[in-house]
Amino acid sequence: MDIDGSDVPWLVLGDFNSVLGAHETTGNVSTIFCDDFCAALTVCDLVDIETKGVFHTRIGCGRRCMVLSRLDKVVCSHSFLVSWSHIACVTLPRSLSDHHPLLISCSAGVSSSPCPFRFQGMWVSHPSFLNLVRSVWSSSIAGSGSEIVVQKLKLLKKALKRWN
Repeated sequence: MDIDGSDVPWLVLGDFNSVLGAHETTGNVSTIFCDDFCAALTVCDLVDIETKGVFHTRIGCGRRCMVLSRLDKVVCSHSFLVSWSHIACVTLPRSLSDHHPLLISCSAGVSSSPCPFRFQGMWVSHPSFLNLVRSVWSSSIAGSGSEIVVQKLKLLKKALKRWN
């Protein structure tokens, strides 16, 4: 669910002037800004879309050297990924700017793979959650130990999707 309580698909593209971690820059990085940016994406339930091409989208000057950073990003909601199953982002060559422009393409084609199962942390605090897990886990299934675990996890996944 998005921050405003709706499941409206949305996408944000641009220069965020922040990186998600030290792996996205060759310069010094403030962990406070990284933590804040990561927290904002989490609160807004946004996913960072993989970008093909040049990894560092901005070339800048530091105190003594050139600094490369991945400041330009495409992030979107989970509902956007459901609505637009095929999304691609590529960097284009720099021209006059110190940033590489991004090009995105989206299509609502039918996805050949099922949506991934996502465990929702809020489920744990619901009063009936443990009872649901116990009832599924106590079901009798034949097979080897690993086969039983796999089958029970599949049953639990179906039950959690219905229950949710």
